[in-house]
Amino acid sequence: MPYKMLALDLDNTLLSKDLTITPAAKAALARLLDRGVLATLATGRMYPSAAYYAKMAGVACPLACYNGALIQSAQPGGYRLLRPLSAEKARKIAEFCRRRQYYVQLYNNDQILVERRTEETEIDPDLMHNQCVEIGDLTQAEYGPTPKMIVAAPPDQTAGIRRELEEEFGDSVTLAASKDYLVEIMDKGVSKASALEIICKNMGIKPEEVVCCGDNSNDAAMIQWAGLGVAVGNAAPAIKELADYVAQRTYGDAVAEVIETFF
Repeated sequence: MPYKMLALDLDNTLLSKDLTITPAAKAALARLLDRGVLATLATGRMYPSAAYYAKMAGVACPLACYNGALIQSAQPGGYRLLRPLSAEKARKIAEFCRRRQYYVQLYNNDQILVERRTEETEIDPDLMHNQCVEIGDLTQAEYGPTPKMIVAAPPDQTAGIRRELEEEFGDSVTLAASKDYLVEIMDKGVSKASALEIICKNMGIKPEEVVCCGDNSNDAAMIQWAGLGVAVGNAAPAIKELADYVAQRTYGDAVAEVIETFF
């Protein structure tokens, strides 16, 4: 069965370490799109960041942002679906983090919301395309539903933080990571896979007709869901074990390899 869609993670998959798209990836994507094959981005990034790179890559399909909590078309007035953490649940998570003195931030109306801007805030690549607002105590401040919260900590601490969150909130949240220093928190049932399921159903595409490429734990569900799940060469070992195909190349050059090999 020919593949009809390519779904790409952004950071450390389509994007290189310097947050650029390699010439090989740009050229391969252009050839793919010219042939009428569809492509989308499935990313932990905020919508404005995802839309910026979608335009750069020529991607016109709805995008899965915030690890799937927001589905939004890159076209003005297009399809939009938000599956957020409620403000009440977000405050409970903020209270949990305050008790343990963990750094936490959330997102609202495509802004980064923090108690105060710190060193941990500055590592967020979404700052390139989005505003950061200091709103004070996240357990008391006023804000609406949030698509995602993140806890940032040294990599040797994130596994323990994740276990604590699981013990505290059970299956009422979804936990994932795009970097080894992050724990990303979404509402129950939210993942890149569930977002792609919605996107593809609306477009008449079956899971077995989709190729998904990624590198980290927030890509695991979509790699398992897809007809062909791909780990780029620089992916985490656990993701390589899940994948149907592990690229020889890394970052965007791995995306070019996948297009050349399977489309």
